Amino acid sequence: MTIHLENIATMPVINGTNASETILGTDQNDVISPGDGYDTVYGLAGDDGLNGYKDESGIPYYWSAAGTLIAYGGPGNDVIGGKDGNDVIYGEDDDDAVWGRQGDDFISGGAGRDNLWGGG
Repeated sequence: MTIHLENIATMPVINGTNASETILGTDQNDVISPGDGYDTVYGLAGDDGLNGYKDESGIPYYWSAAGTLIAYGGPGNDVIGGKDGNDVIYGEDDDDAVWGRQGDDFISGGAGRDNLWGGG
């Protein structure tokens, strides 16, 4: 999935803090930036960008790197970017793009045609 930069302004954007938190998305196409810390993020339905997105060239961008991410994409074609900690990421249903980063990550695409990258 590609989230074009010009479309981000029209999507619900959910910003976290640098504290550890749990963030729930909506049934729409969300962009969730959890911030640093030990975060758990649920994208729920819709095509979501969790801690990242891809531009029109397919290049991934991430908002926060510090901490650990536990992410559940939910139904929809999600883009999920890990953090530098030991992340646990579930793409779940549909066609997801998931990037790990540094750390010992567990990544599962789930049902659908997923693209998974382990990171460094």
